[in-house]
Amino acid sequence: MAARSTSALLLFCMLYCVFMLLVTNVTKAEGGRQLPVCGNKEGCGGIWCKDEKRPGKGKCITWTCDLQEDCEKIVICGGGLPGPFCMEGLCTC
Repeated sequence: MAARSTSALLLFCMLYCVFMLLVTNVTKAEGGRQLPVCGNKEGCGGIWCKDEKRPGKGKCITWTCDLQEDCEKIVICGGGLPGPFCMEGLCTC
């Protein structure tokens, strides 16, 4: 009886490890995309994103969201800001 439970536990652990490795590889593959680095700016009703092509320039963008994960897929908060967060249906840092 103990042998069956030990075998089941080892099988579960092995399947969990394989699943975690697959998820990690998918996350790394998705991370290859260039996400814009954004933050807050006075007078901007959304997120202020830097323009990589024109230093010192940028634009105010309002990305809609339902969950925090939506924002994490499209933007990175720079300057040590926490986030991104989904607040009142908009992504913010």
